Amino acid sequence: MWFLVIFELSPVSQPVRLAVLAWSLVAFGSPAAAALAYGLTTLIIEAAAGVSAAVLVTSMPGRRRRIAAEGRERLQSWLADRGPVHPAFVPGLAVLGGTAVTTWARHLGPVRRSRRELTVYALVVATALGLLSALQGALVAVGIAFPGPATVGLAVLSLAAVPIALWLRKRRDRSRGVRADDVTAAIGSGAE
Repeated sequence: MWFLVIFELSPVSQPVRLAVLAWSLVAFGSPAAAALAYGLTTLIIEAAAGVSAAVLVTSMPGRRRRIAAEGRERLQSWLADRGPVHPAFVPGLAVLGGTAVTTWARHLGPVRRSRRELTVYALVVATALGLLSALQGALVAVGIAFPGPATVGLAVLSLAAVPIALWLRKRRDRSRGVRADDVTAAIGSGAE
């Protein structure tokens, strides 16, 4: 099960998804088929990793369970100091970290959740990411199939939107004096 989580988090998963997009665009000649293939590939990868993460975090032996409890306590104290989490945090975490990371973060939240609840949550997140990827795949496929300033611009924007948003956020936080590693410092290095 770990290999599914590792594959989803590794840099290999995105080229695999893009290869499926390119292959389906060449094989079928349809941007709609390419978008569907890209979205389904994302759904399969994310769902497998999310369900695996749900199983792994709920079946932890003693040491991992203790580390998770310490992480939960540190996260709760960090959230208590900072107030409620911004509504964009969870979708941003899902897009950047994937379903496995989002499921793990949900497990570390203030409420203990069962394996079933985490599995359902992982499937919902995977479905949302699959739909988002299908939209992204459609924009990229249309940009490739019908090159023009508008279609290529939308394709590039769909691929670069998250890094641009992160860059803008870091820039804004720097001007406010917020350090980017505050969350990491709050959770700590208790996972040794």
